[in-house]
Formats: sequence, C-alpha cells, structure tokens
Amino acid sequence: MENLPPSGGIVEGVLADGTTCALFVRGADDGALTVMRPANDLTARRGQSAPAPDLEDLASVAWPLGGHWYVAPVGAVRVSAGSDPRWHLVLAADPVVVNRRRFVRGGGGETVELAGLAGHRGVVAGTALNISENAVRCQVPQFPGGLADVVRIRLQLGERVLDVPATVGSVHHAWPGPDVEVLLHFDRLSDAEEQGVRQYLFQRELAARQAARGR
Repeated sequence: MENLPPSGGIVEGVLADGTTCALFVRGADDGALTVMRPANDLTARRGQSAPAPDLEDLASVAWPLGGHWYVAPVGAVRVSAGSDPRWHLVLAADPVVVNRRRFVRGGGGETVELAGLAGHRGVVAGTALNISENAVRCQVPQFPGGLADVVRIRLQLGERVLDVPATVGSVHHAWPGPDVEVLLHFDRLSDAEEQGVRQYLFQRELAARQAARGR
C-alpha cells in the first residue's frame, strides 16, 4: 500500500460519530498504522496518567503527504496493553486524495438503498443517520457485507438522488435493537455530486433554523 504517513508524523482520526482526534504515527507498513495517544492529550504531555481514548469506533484516518491530503477507512483496531498504549489500525482500502478542507456534515432520516452486496440479491433499505461529502452513516435491518466491501448506494437527497459506489468503513450493531449501523465512504464523488451534497445539507440546516425562529 502506497502513500502511507511517515513514522513520527501525525494523522487525524475521525470517529463514527464525526468527532476527530490527532494521533502520533509510530509505524506504517503493509496497509496498517501503529499510533499513540492523541497529540492534544495535555495530561500525557505532563507525564501524568490519563485514560486511553476510545478508538474502537475509529472510522477513518487522514494525513498530509507530498502536497496532498490523503484519507483511508479503518477496518480494524487493536490496542496494546500497558500504561502507554498503542493502537494498530488496519486500513480497509488504499488511501485516496481528497480536498484538505473539512467536510460538511449533517442530515439524517434520508432513505438509503444498498445493492451489490456479496451473496445477497436485491436491495437492503435503511435510513441515513448523518451525511457528509465523504461518507454516510446509515442504519439497516441487516447487512450481509463486510469491511472494505464495495457496494452501490442510492441516497435520496431531497429531489436529488445520489447513486454511487461506496466502500464499507465500519459495521456495528445498533443499540438498543437488532439493527446494524454501517459507515460507507463514497468512492470519489464528482465535483457536481459533492456540490449537490453540500447544497442539500445547507438547505436542510437553513430550513431547520427558519423553523426554530418561527416557533
């Protein structure tokens, strides 16, 4: 796997809920990264013990390299024992170049249809939990696929429909209930598709603010 971050550098981790953290890279090879606790952990800098951040829901990591900004989905996370833990992150797909700016994120409640699942004919329908120009996190009643699988996602964005391939970044059982939460990273949206997602999210936010003022 090419274009991995150098040892000693810093990557940005994005959790499934959209929160981010900075991580020190201790090693990178064969499609995996070894990282240490977030660089902004001030108690760790002072030499005091601090609780290890929960990175089990880490969805993706991103880093600058050669004038570009790369992002890759995380497929598995393993943590070492000890007072100074390290996390071994297995990347679910090759890093891809993205725009450096942070993604707009919002939405929720949109209809999602997943097709092209291995061993499953037809479509799995569900609901989006949140959306960005990079990914969608959705809830479905079942998910026969696995990490790094490429599926076809059809996402209803108002009057627009986004119909693109996407890579599975994480799969978790929703709680409570029997449903499954799936994080899907879009495979290189066109400029027009990215703009369409941004416009939809901004329109939703504006409508929500107008509704709140009218109460």
